[in-house]
Amino acid sequence: MVPPETWGGIWGRALGEKTNLHSHEPFRMPQDRISLRRALDAAIIFHGNAIGTLLVGNKTTDYDDNDRKMLETIADGIAPILNARLLRDREEKTRGLTEDRITHLNAVLYTLRNVNHIMITETDRERLVKRVCETLIETRGYHNAWIALFDESRTLAVIAESGLGKAFVPMAEKIRVVHSAIVRTRHFHNHVLW
Repeated sequence: MVPPETWGGIWGRALGEKTNLHSHEPFRMPQDRISLRRALDAAIIFHGNAIGTLLVGNKTTDYDDNDRKMLETIADGIAPILNARLLRDREEKTRGLTEDRITHLNAVLYTLRNVNHIMITETDRERLVKRVCETLIETRGYHNAWIALFDESRTLAVIAESGLGKAFVPMAEKIRVVHSAIVRTRHFHNHVLW
């Protein structure tokens, strides 16, 4: 998509003014582009909206009224077809985004169902947390997952992981140290305030 503020040259003017324009003068073009000596451009209008542009170029003679009328007739004829295509493309994109969203939500619901089942059937807190981590990897495709639970006194009660293995040991220790420091700081501030 080309934003209107970047429209330039003859095609940009034709789109912006919703009209036909021509030039019989050579265009200054970048060297990697085809040289353009003459051009005729017709805005493609559908229900008053400029939806595109149709440009012909490099005729050996100057463009005349017959050329302009012919290009305008072609642009008018293809406008409904191109508009229908633009609408279809937009609808397909919207449908694709909607389908992606539905797929994502279904995967989330599937994961929640599995986690809920674990929470209902597992009686051991450590195994429960471990199985939830495993489920997140299995159902959501994550490479790893870890959970840390704290009790009422803000003490680290359970920490479990899946997918990290021995690489989690230093991380778990760091979590314990950082959490302990946070609890001590909060306790100090609570003590001072009271």
